[in-house]
Amino acid sequence: MDVPRLSLVIPAYNEEAYLPRLLDTVDVARSRYEGGADAVEVIVSDNGSTDATRDIAHRRGCRLAHQAVRNIAAVRNAGAAVARGRVLCFVDADLRVHPETFNVIDRGLGPGVVAGATGVTLDRWS
Repeated sequence: MDVPRLSLVIPAYNEEAYLPRLLDTVDVARSRYEGGADAVEVIVSDNGSTDATRDIAHRRGCRLAHQAVRNIAAVRNAGAAVARGRVLCFVDADLRVHPETFNVIDRGLGPGVVAGATGVTLDRWS
């Protein structure tokens, strides 16, 4: 298989209630991706789930990563470690992706694109 353009990493701990809905939206976004559905690999980075999270990921064709340490950064890093794509993307299992997500990412990384970012410091959490 060719190297995927994008690797989508989904950190997961007991996400059987949310993962199918997210993967449905990922399937739609992959089907609309101008680079081709096979150019996006989906990795579920499991954090020792005791429910059907791993089974759902396997049945849906996702690659699996495993991380026993209960730490979200470690779980994301475990997924990144097995990723083969040139671009890493991360999304939590309780979210959904827009149908144009992968096309928008590609356009944002295209030639001639200039981008910037800034940080926000909160005085307090509310």
